[in-house]
Amino acid sequence: MTNKSDDREALSLPRAREVLEEARRMQSDATFVLDAPDQRRRAAREAFEKAREAVVQRQLAALPIGRLRETTMGGVRLGALERAGITTVAQAAAASPSRLQSVPGVGPHTATQVVAAARQLKTAMTESLQFRFDVQERPPEQAGLLQALRACETAESTVAPLRPDLEQLTSALDDLLKRGSRASSRFKMFFTRGGRRTEVMSAVTKLEVLSQSKDVKSLDKRTRYAAQAIQQRPSSDP
Repeated sequence: MTNKSDDREALSLPRAREVLEEARRMQSDATFVLDAPDQRRRAAREAFEKAREAVVQRQLAALPIGRLRETTMGGVRLGALERAGITTVAQAAAASPSRLQSVPGVGPHTATQVVAAARQLKTAMTESLQFRFDVQERPPEQAGLLQALRACETAESTVAPLRPDLEQLTSALDDLLKRGSRASSRFKMFFTRGGRRTEVMSAVTKLEVLSQSKDVKSLDKRTRYAAQAIQQRPSSDP
């Protein structure tokens, strides 16, 4: 049995579902582009911390464990640890007190002091590190950082000119999608009558007009190009 109100509606339900699907696709693309700079900044920060950690680890691995005597006032015995193969500050920082206590001749006091001193030194080195790119060795962590920084720059420069229009578009789409979302379901629309049905179909009609407008079509095209540019893998060359 056909609902008579359907005959008066400008859009059929199948067409309404197509309009809603296209509007959701546009909203998803726009949201991805708008969120890209923040996401790329977070990725760059994580890449920096990873690269910095690698530098500090290499420096700690080059420091003999004997250096910890300077921060423990010489009050710990390190001979047993050195004989057990724990010879660098990096190894001590990565160990737990219980691990060191398993070494013959190492008591709980020494184990706790050595681990604390090693980690304190690691923290101090991390905070004071003057990070520089090693263009000769090119460690993989630094190559990843370069890629992350370039991805961040690409996202920033690509999104900036689109942001005002995209923010306005996503706001309009969000409002109309909320009001017209029931049209996605034939079952829900069967039980939607009167003014409520008119409101739903009016929102979908406005979505169709909006998505088919010349300006929005142009913006949607630029948004897709922007998404492609953002997703391209940048070079890691210095």
